[in-house]
Amino acid sequence: MKKLMFIIVGVCLLLLAGVTALAAAPQAEIGWENPPKSISEQYLDLSGEWHFKVYRKYNKMYQYFYYGGVDVTWENLDDAAVPNAEKFNTWETLEGPSKDYSTSGLLQLGRGMNPDFKDDRTVLLDDDLFPKWSEAWFVKEITIPSGFLEEETVTLLLSTIDDVDVVYINGTPVAASGFITVDKVKADPTSVPATGGFIDDGAFKFETSYWEVPREYVVDASLLHEGTNEIAVRLYNNNSMGGFYQQTMALSATKVATRWLKGLPTDVLEDSAAYAALVNQQTAAIMNKDIVAYAATLAEDYNENELDKAEQISVMESFFQTYKSIEVIDKDAGFYIKDGEPCYSGHRMMVGTMDGEEGEVQVTLIDDEKYIKYLSSETMKEVGNWSSIYTVTYTSKLEQMNGRNLDYSIYLPPSYYEDSNKNYPIVYLLHGMNSTGRSFVDVNKIDVLMDDWISSEQIEEMIVVMPNSGKTAGYRDSEGEPNDSQGPWGSHISIDIRNEIEANYRTINDSKFRALTGISMGGGGVFSVGMANTDLYSSISSIMGAVGGAVEKIEAVSDEVLAGMTFYLDCGIQDRMVNPQSTQDTGEYLESRNANVEWELRDGGHNSGFISDGLVNAMRIHSKHFVKNGL
Repeated sequence: MKKLMFIIVGVCLLLLAGVTALAAAPQAEIGWENPPKSISEQYLDLSGEWHFKVYRKYNKMYQYFYYGGVDVTWENLDDAAVPNAEKFNTWETLEGPSKDYSTSGLLQLGRGMNPDFKDDRTVLLDDDLFPKWSEAWFVKEITIPSGFLEEETVTLLLSTIDDVDVVYINGTPVAASGFITVDKVKADPTSVPATGGFIDDGAFKFETSYWEVPREYVVDASLLHEGTNEIAVRLYNNNSMGGFYQQTMALSATKVATRWLKGLPTDVLEDSAAYAALVNQQTAAIMNKDIVAYAATLAEDYNENELDKAEQISVMESFFQTYKSIEVIDKDAGFYIKDGEPCYSGHRMMVGTMDGEEGEVQVTLIDDEKYIKYLSSETMKEVGNWSSIYTVTYTSKLEQMNGRNLDYSIYLPPSYYEDSNKNYPIVYLLHGMNSTGRSFVDVNKIDVLMDDWISSEQIEEMIVVMPNSGKTAGYRDSEGEPNDSQGPWGSHISIDIRNEIEANYRTINDSKFRALTGISMGGGGVFSVGMANTDLYSSISSIMGAVGGAVEKIEAVSDEVLAGMTFYLDCGIQDRMVNPQSTQDTGEYLESRNANVEWELRDGGHNSGFISDGLVNAMRIHSKHFVKNGL
């Protein structure tokens, strides 16, 4: 079992995904089409037909802001202001979000894949449905029925939007993601320019891309009225194809409906007095820093994100030793039935106070709006979530990391908890530029994909680890204080994260059963890390990878070592972020060295939809490699 010496803020599958918990399977499988009668009239389904219009193109966009800003190369100011129904009803319509789960549900706003397409930033071309570095409208009319607006607020669930957005209700800007003020605080949506764009040195400037973040906006219900209303989303697209992912799009009128739409329990536990006493006992133990009383609230078979009872007690002891005081704050919490058992669910905050150089410092230990505490009706104790996918925070042991706290997400195969004597091969899955390991969980739904591929016997069981490894560092070691672009990020993979995983999980610690898979920047990173550490990894796969320098790295590897390795590469023919020719060159070079390699160029661009098809092939080839080596 896992030994952790630092703070773990573990969350179960539902908590990891947030709104995207609903994206784990097609809607029919989650009961979207058959909500409980008590809930069916408390929300409006926003999926389906939306009006769409591009009104502006740039010469470049977000990641270049800090290198001199951007220039508008084409725009239609007549369409840039918030449109009324008379205007947007003349625009073309799109289905949003896409119901095609095979592409991770991405509504890819592109007019097909034209290999002869020549980009022109000065006009709107026929191929430009939603081109890179552009802005567009996504607008819809809805009808609010009588009696629908029951509470003071409503909740907009708008799927995951690639990349950033401003939302308007009946012409009023009510929410935005991806923008800050000149003082680097979250920008008020009312500060967006009337015709969009940015105020690079003012009150509405770009913060970062939110391409992997589910949109959930709570707004004042008074902005809506019975009858016809308009919802408009001003979309800003960075690289490749922007769009929406196949996740819930709904307007919820009640907190209960919002919980159901997000996959959280809604069946209220009628007789909750005994469970309330348990939760109160545990909360008091935490705030009093009483480890004996806390331990008494945990079941003997407790397991929360692979921490057993003893390990969870150890984690809590580290809290008690580190902080002078701890406060637990629960909002909108209640007792529910989930999978036939009681649970406690709400918005939990846990704040620790410690002495700092300039006085007392408060540290947020937990801030989880989808917190669930799983309880047992037999033992009247907390039993944990027994989750197969979650995120862990640990303290790096690399000297250059200076004690930095880092995160990784991990997927455990179906039999992991059932067979405590079984060890598993492992795949380290490396994210792309300006992304994190969480993207594979929240957007690609890696747990659902892996479970499906394993149950259909396409692949063997394996552990998948998704580190957060420097958003622009390229998985290379460099000097300087560690940040997104510099630091020991190559050693982070080959030494730090590997040691962390192998010390805490049941892995087969042999190069024959270690694999690297990467996408985009990570697709280049697997060669940087893998070719420099052939004693550690023997199966390498790159999906739409930045593999421009891979051949030079492979050249340094002997024929004898190369013969024991397996490779897979693929790239989209229409990929304009990386060069598909580099994938072909790398594949052909490996073939010339008689390496065990499969590579392909296939239809597709540089987006999350392309990743899923590549991932199943990569995992299948890793699986064959493991079996060939004796799994």
